[in-house]
Amino acid sequence: MSQPRMRRRRELERGQAARAAEPIVLDTGPPRKVRESREAPPMPDRQLSVLVVEDDRDTRELTEEVFRAQGFEVLLADSVSSASKILETFKPAMVLLDIAMPGGDGMGLLRHIKRNASTASIPVLLVTGMPRESLPDDASLALSVLRKPFDVSKLAQLVRGFSEKMMAR
Repeated sequence: MSQPRMRRRRELERGQAARAAEPIVLDTGPPRKVRESREAPPMPDRQLSVLVVEDDRDTRELTEEVFRAQGFEVLLADSVSSASKILETFKPAMVLLDIAMPGGDGMGLLRHIKRNASTASIPVLLVTGMPRESLPDDASLALSVLRKPFDVSKLAQLVRGFSEKMMAR
């Protein structure tokens, strides 16, 4: 393994922001024995699912790892058009959506999701490099906005909070 990847792994373990354009390694070594608790956490009736709509492959893979680690089924789309096709037949519990994408506008997909009766209730988490003051007014339709480059632990925290709310329903 090359030195930059080793350095990046150590930075991630310290909770620093991850820039998705660089190689990112989430594997932190051999599995460690975890002390079992007396009570198992409640299991959802069904596995929660998320649609990750992101054109950058590294960011897509990073977010996939974070969601899978939280027990989500993950569907991936690298464009707005492929995400639209997925949403025609599959209704995920959540959508993680990049705003700036080639071949389509993430904000347009957000508006489409919220205007369509069959998808309007799906929470959307926007991901963008735009400053907050540059976001269109429609961004308020989203559950939350996560700024790039994002901290992996912040995404994991948002995912945990969302999944706890979904399991409580």
